[in-house]
Amino acid sequence: MKIGDLDTRIELWTHTIAQDSFGQPIETRSKHGKAWAKRFDRNAGEVVIGDRVVSVVKTEFTIRYKGDLDETWEIKHDGKYFRIDGILVLGRNRFMKLMCSRRDD
Repeated sequence: MKIGDLDTRIELWTHTIAQDSFGQPIETRSKHGKAWAKRFDRNAGEVVIGDRVVSVVKTEFTIRYKGDLDETWEIKHDGKYFRIDGILVLGRNRFMKLMCSRRDD
């Protein structure tokens, strides 16, 4: 892996808990930062959720190592959010391969 392979700009988002006007907790997204990544679309398919057929896309993003990133974060690319399903650390904390999925529902 070469640094020049990281040619896709992504945004890293975390989930935070805020309160609405009635004092009830609501979950919101907060932008944590941006990173350069290498994107690789693994596969696409369909699953049935409830009584609907939903498209699912599996994508890998490889980024430089970021110690505080975990599976609760999300990635935003081209206006779409990708859920992080797993993280693989590569080369003694040099890179991270983020195994992600996106559902169209």
